[in-house]
Amino acid sequence: MVWERAATLSQDFRIHNMVFKPMLPVPQSGKCWLKPPHDIIKINFDTVVSPEKIGVGMIVRDSDGFVLGGGGSVIDVLKL
Repeated sequence: MVWERAATLSQDFRIHNMVFKPMLPVPQSGKCWLKPPHDIIKINFDTVVSPEKIGVGMIVRDSDGFVLGGGGSVIDVLKL
């Protein structure tokens, strides 16, 4: 009974069969990263939340990846 059900699902969805068109789309490979112009900066901002504390951080980079600055802070939620 189980094998019959598995065979039916396999035929219905045809995920593993290379003869039929795949159900899941193939990702496009034409995309690539381009270096930004020299007058652009990148700001990375991140946050971490836990039941007791909240942490935030930031890094600023130029177009060559050089770190221009950054900082961070931790807030104790229990004291609020």
